[in-house]
Amino acid sequence: MRSQLVRVLPLILLSAIVFAAAAPAQRPSQEDRIRALESKLAALETAQNNALNRLDQMRLNLGNTVEPLRVRLADYGEDMRGVESRLVALEELLALMNERLIDIADGIGASGGAPARQVSGTPMPPPQRPVGVPGPSVARPATSTPLRTEAGRSEADSLYSAAYTDYLSANYGLAIEGFQEYLSLFPDAKLADNAQYWIGESHYSLQQYQLARTAFMEIVRRYPRAETVPDASFKAARCLVELGDATRAINELVRLVGEHPGSDTVPIACMQIERLGGEKPIGCAGN
Repeated sequence: MRSQLVRVLPLILLSAIVFAAAAPAQRPSQEDRIRALESKLAALETAQNNALNRLDQMRLNLGNTVEPLRVRLADYGEDMRGVESRLVALEELLALMNERLIDIADGIGASGGAPARQVSGTPMPPPQRPVGVPGPSVARPATSTPLRTEAGRSEADSLYSAAYTDYLSANYGLAIEGFQEYLSLFPDAKLADNAQYWIGESHYSLQQYQLARTAFMEIVRRYPRAETVPDASFKAARCLVELGDATRAINELVRLVGEHPGSDTVPIACMQIERLGGEKPIGCAGN
């Protein structure tokens, strides 16, 4: 028995020595694995943060892309109103020409010549513009006075018609000069406030928003009873929007709604207030 123990004991000691030597080698291996796992976890967290940052950037880019589209859609409505405004201008020019033909025919009849011939039966009525579309009608303020002579009236009509033609042809610089000459020679003519309005529209088309605003506000100052006042007030506020002063634009639009509750311009003014982030006043639909 003792001899067997003597033989086995060296083997036990040798095993203990080998195990003791192997244990430190195993411990660093486990620590390396833990460090590797921690490194992978940190890498995953970094990748996740990067993905979230890219997602946020994509959202921002999407917002920057969508917002101009919204603005373009909003401006599309303004562009359509500009087209309709030109149609109104053309209708007004036709009405003016019809009126001149009738006056010429009446003058021939009064002078003893051939009987006056009616043109289209009766004078063309003022053009009806679509509801909510800015653009002056041919109705005149009560304070306007007729020109004294037929020659003066004919000259005034010719100047106005020429300026109108330039506007409709997008020759805005010439249109401004023509309407300004008309106002200089015939400041109290029945189309004076309309001439002033189209000066503003011409400047607006040229993106000269401060000059356009001044022209529109001149209508309110010089022709306070004219039917063009609500439209001019609206376009003056639109100029403020283009100039980057939305707060003043909202205030002026709110005042327009209060001062001209029955105007066709009120619905579009209410839409503009809402689009600019303002609170629609009493007088707007739903308030």
